Amino acid sequence: MKFATALFMLVLATPALAEIEHLPTEEEAFLDVIGSVPPEKVVELLGEPDQTIILRDQTSGAEMGAIVHYGYINTNNEGEYYKTTELDYLNGRLVMIVFSNSDFRENKTAAAPATTEECSALC
Repeated sequence: MKFATALFMLVLATPALAEIEHLPTEEEAFLDVIGSVPPEKVVELLGEPDQTIILRDQTSGAEMGAIVHYGYINTNNEGEYYKTTELDYLNGRLVMIVFSNSDFRENKTAAAPATTEECSALC
Protein backbone atom coordinates (compact mmCIF):
# COMPACT_ATOMS: atom_id res chain seq x y z
CA MET A 1 0.00 0.00 0.00
CA LYS A 2 2.84 2.39 0.82
CA PHE A 3 4.39 1.71 -2.57
CA ALA A 4 1.10 2.42 -4.36
CA THR A 5 0.68 5.67 -2.43
CA ALA A 6 4.25 6.75 -3.19
CA LEU A 7 3.82 5.88 -6.87
CA PHE A 8 0.55 7.85 -7.00
CA MET A 9 2.24 10.89 -5.43
CA LEU A 10 5.12 10.63 -7.92
CA VAL A 11 2.68 10.54 -10.83
CA LEU A 12 0.93 13.63 -9.47
CA ALA A 13 4.23 15.50 -9.00
CA THR A 14 5.72 14.64 -12.41
CA PRO A 15 3.46 16.90 -14.54
CA ALA A 16 4.09 19.80 -12.17
CA LEU A 17 7.85 19.45 -12.64
CA ALA A 18 7.47 19.22 -16.40
CA GLU A 19 5.49 22.46 -16.42
CA ILE A 20 8.19 24.56 -14.74
CA GLU A 21 9.45 26.88 -17.45
CA HIS A 22 11.29 29.43 -15.30
CA LEU A 23 12.42 29.95 -11.74
CA PRO A 24 11.26 33.02 -9.85
CA THR A 25 13.84 35.61 -8.91
CA GLU A 26 12.28 36.72 -5.60
CA GLU A 27 13.90 34.72 -2.79
CA GLU A 28 10.78 33.37 -1.06
CA ALA A 29 9.13 32.31 -4.32
CA PHE A 30 12.45 30.75 -5.40
CA LEU A 31 12.59 28.77 -2.14
CA ASP A 32 9.04 27.52 -2.68
CA VAL A 33 9.98 25.99 -6.04
CA ILE A 34 13.68 25.11 -6.15
CA GLY A 35 13.60 22.13 -3.77
CA SER A 36 11.40 20.13 -6.13
CA VAL A 37 13.46 20.86 -9.25
CA PRO A 38 16.08 18.25 -10.23
CA PRO A 39 19.65 19.59 -10.66
CA GLU A 40 19.57 18.97 -14.43
CA LYS A 41 16.41 21.08 -14.76
CA VAL A 42 17.99 23.88 -12.69
CA VAL A 43 20.86 24.03 -15.19
CA GLU A 44 18.35 23.97 -18.06
CA LEU A 45 16.44 26.91 -16.54
CA LEU A 46 19.36 29.00 -15.21
CA GLY A 47 22.19 27.95 -17.49
CA GLU A 48 25.55 26.65 -16.37
CA PRO A 49 26.58 27.88 -12.91
CA ASP A 50 29.26 30.53 -12.63
CA GLN A 51 31.24 28.17 -10.40
CA THR A 52 30.93 24.50 -9.50
CA ILE A 53 32.84 22.74 -6.74
CA ILE A 54 32.56 18.95 -6.95
CA LEU A 55 32.76 17.14 -3.61
CA ARG A 56 34.39 13.70 -3.72
CA ASP A 57 34.84 11.01 -1.11
CA GLN A 58 38.46 11.09 0.05
CA THR A 59 38.78 7.31 0.08
CA SER A 60 36.86 6.13 -2.97
CA GLY A 61 36.96 9.26 -5.11
CA ALA A 62 33.23 8.90 -5.74
CA GLU A 63 31.32 12.11 -6.34
CA MET A 64 29.26 12.95 -3.25
CA GLY A 65 27.80 16.28 -4.20
CA ALA A 66 28.39 19.73 -5.55
CA ILE A 67 28.34 23.34 -4.49
CA VAL A 68 27.20 25.62 -7.29
CA HIS A 69 27.27 29.40 -7.42
CA TYR A 70 25.10 31.63 -9.57
CA GLY A 71 25.54 35.39 -9.66
CA TYR A 72 22.71 37.91 -9.50
CA ILE A 73 19.75 35.56 -10.02
CA ASN A 74 17.69 36.26 -6.88
CA THR A 75 16.25 39.37 -5.25
CA ASN A 76 15.36 40.22 -1.67
CA ASN A 77 11.99 41.62 -0.57
CA GLU A 78 13.05 45.12 -1.67
CA GLY A 79 13.88 43.90 -5.18
CA GLU A 80 17.65 44.23 -4.77
CA TYR A 81 19.74 41.44 -6.24
CA TYR A 82 21.90 39.19 -4.09
CA LYS A 83 25.41 38.96 -5.48
CA THR A 84 25.51 35.18 -5.03
CA THR A 85 23.07 32.31 -4.77
CA GLU A 86 24.68 29.07 -3.61
CA LEU A 87 22.98 25.72 -4.14
CA ASP A 88 24.47 22.78 -2.23
CA TYR A 89 23.69 19.27 -3.46
CA LEU A 90 24.43 15.99 -1.69
CA ASN A 91 23.76 12.73 -3.54
CA GLY A 92 21.67 14.59 -6.12
CA ARG A 93 19.42 16.32 -3.57
CA LEU A 94 19.37 20.01 -2.79
CA VAL A 95 20.31 20.31 0.89
CA MET A 96 21.08 24.00 1.33
CA ILE A 97 20.44 27.34 -0.34
CA VAL A 98 22.42 30.45 0.54
CA PHE A 99 21.61 34.00 -0.59
CA SER A 100 24.63 36.21 -0.07
CA ASN A 101 25.75 39.74 -0.73
CA SER A 102 29.33 38.50 -0.92
CA ASP A 103 30.52 37.96 -4.46
CA PHE A 104 32.16 34.54 -4.68
CA ARG A 105 34.33 35.93 -7.48
CA GLU A 106 35.95 38.56 -5.25
CA ASN A 107 39.31 37.73 -3.63
CA LYS A 108 39.53 34.60 -5.70
CA THR A 109 42.76 33.14 -6.94
CA ALA A 110 42.96 31.94 -10.51
CA ALA A 111 40.74 28.90 -10.18
CA ALA A 112 38.91 27.01 -12.86
CA PRO A 113 35.12 27.36 -13.03
CA ALA A 114 34.82 23.71 -11.92
CA THR A 115 37.06 22.42 -9.15
CA THR A 116 37.13 19.30 -7.00
CA GLU A 117 37.30 19.12 -3.22
CA GLU A 118 37.91 15.90 -1.31
CA CYS A 119 35.78 15.12 1.71
CA SER A 120 36.42 12.87 4.65
CA ALA A 121 33.61 10.93 6.28
CA LEU A 122 32.86 14.06 8.33
CA CYS A 123 32.35 16.28 5.29
